[in-house]
Amino acid sequence: MDDSKVRDAIELLERLGGDLRALAEIDEPLRIRLVTAAGQLSRPDRYSRKALGKVLTRQRFQARRDADRARLDQTGIRALRKEPVYRTPLPRPAMALDAAVRDDGEPDVWTAAEARRAEASGAGESDSDGVRVEAPRLCYVCKTEFHELHHFYDQMCPPCAAHNFDKRAQTADLRG
Repeated sequence: MDDSKVRDAIELLERLGGDLRALAEIDEPLRIRLVTAAGQLSRPDRYSRKALGKVLTRQRFQARRDADRARLDQTGIRALRKEPVYRTPLPRPAMALDAAVRDDGEPDVWTAAEARRAEASGAGESDSDGVRVEAPRLCYVCKTEFHELHHFYDQMCPPCAAHNFDKRAQTADLRG
């Protein structure tokens, strides 16, 4: 429904409510329709009230769900799921026997990822103002409810997500 039409209807009803002589000048069948429609809006029956309540509740629920979905799409793991091809991270230069990482002039993906990871983990520890979702979620590891999202994981509570994120990039020197 167009907002301008609603505004026009409101202005008409306010004008007619303020000057009942103008209402008396309207043709009788049209006046009866107008008064009937205004009465149905001002005093709806219980079925109409219930239907309106359901529609409003459904709209609020949909808006909350869409907002949560947008927040969840900001997590790192969902961004990786959307990429068509998963690019494995390059080995660390120190662990690759000091060999050159790339010859083709591409930027060093490992150091960029390390910088992002350090920035995210530093921000995650110092800031408690993380992204929150309205609907509670269940951690699939420890089964607790949580609202606060980790910057990378969307299905784990913050303690489990932090632990798993630390383990995700863990390396060990295997040169003996």
